[in-house]
Amino acid sequence: MSSRRKRFRRCLLIGLPLVFIVVAAAGVGMYLIRNEFVREFLAIGESWSDSDIRETKRRAEPIIAAIEAFREQNGRLPASLDDLAPDFLSAIESPTVGDGAWSYAIMRSEADHFNLVVFSRYRQSGLYNGPEALWYDSMSRSWQVMRDDS
Repeated sequence: MSSRRKRFRRCLLIGLPLVFIVVAAAGVGMYLIRNEFVREFLAIGESWSDSDIRETKRRAEPIIAAIEAFREQNGRLPASLDDLAPDFLSAIESPTVGDGAWSYAIMRSEADHFNLVVFSRYRQSGLYNGPEALWYDSMSRSWQVMRDDS
């Protein structure tokens, strides 16, 4: 057998399994990225970086100010964030963390107390160990990043 043929055969013996391994790894990687279970476990697609939390708080400032202005003018808190438009707020910017939506709640025990919250889209996953929510409390006028401590 010629040395050229031997080299070709050696390349096939090494190269083909290597190509197979690379293609299989790419396929497994694509499956894992698209798999919701893995996405929840790794929290892919949801940022909770310090800069994103700061930006979300910044975006909440006009909402909080509009809620306070609504209360000042009407003697009560708005029933929902939709009540703020268009008189108190022309647009509501989405949060940059979590599920990308604001949750607003009036605390029934305190008629003049409200919470503005952004929840993690993965908060109810048993495997997720990231932040559960970014929570603004109007009574203390402070923010908290809530985590599941269980």
